[in-house]
Amino acid sequence: MTDARPQRRRLALTLRRVQQERGLSQRALARLLHLSSHTSVGDGEHARRVPSDDILGRYERRLGLPEGELRVARRELLAAEAVRNVASAVASAAAETAAVARASTRPAASTAPRTAPVRPTTADLPPAPSDFSGRADDVAELRTLLTARHLRPS
Repeated sequence: MTDARPQRRRLALTLRRVQQERGLSQRALARLLHLSSHTSVGDGEHARRVPSDDILGRYERRLGLPEGELRVARRELLAAEAVRNVASAVASAAAETAAVARASTRPAASTAPRTAPVRPTTADLPPAPSDFSGRADDVAELRTLLTARHLRPS
């Protein structure tokens, strides 16, 4: 997969170097390039955004740079980012296809009619414990409660 970050940083460093070599502040450079805000200059110099072809053409013309130098660098950067995005999309699609294939190989749900669940009986229960160590008082209270007339099953 192509990583476009080095190209993005290289373009940003070139823009910053050109500005500093000319002794211009971001605001002064923005005015020279007829930009409405100096943040456009800062975003380009810090690789937060790739300036448009038009803006890079202004850099070249107004600052005496070789024509096409910055715009070619921009096109190479955008091409590298497109390759990275396509590779990422292909990897995502492959993962999704594999997940669908795995899901389609699972056994189909049974079409047999469902039966009612079986209710457990006392015979299904484990044997009664013979001793509750240290709980003689609790066991006696439980026996009293269980033998009380109002709790007996009818």
